[in-house]
Amino acid sequence: MESLVVIDGVFHLFTKEWQSGGVSHYTLSQNRPFVNTPAKLLERFDLGFMATDAQYHEGKLYLVGYTKRMEVYISVFTRDSKGLFFSSSPKKYYLGLSSSLGQIESIAIKDGRVLLSGEEFHFKFLRKSAALYSFPLEKLK
Repeated sequence: MESLVVIDGVFHLFTKEWQSGGVSHYTLSQNRPFVNTPAKLLERFDLGFMATDAQYHEGKLYLVGYTKRMEVYISVFTRDSKGLFFSSSPKKYYLGLSSSLGQIESIAIKDGRVLLSGEEFHFKFLRKSAALYSFPLEKLK
């Protein structure tokens, strides 16, 4: 598991799949004991990047992550009537390269803004300090 959101008392778990660039969506009820309780696989989607975090906001799931080529993306999924996210194609936004943004590891939405954090990034001769980014949520609509 790489990220977690809670919706209506249910944990929604999302994986980061390095080799495939996909993401799997599991659920686990808060009302069940966690000892020996398996999570339920609901769906899988080929993102084309490794999901590092998720945020649920107003019926939409926001997944952020990066590719092995250092490209940073956000994909926005709409929750359907069955509670699934991957039943239709997402909107996908290219944000830039890790060499300029850092290693993007988290997303939050607050007061109409998207907040992203980038960890310090080192790769051969490239180096980027940790940073926090903010932009209007309306740019992802």
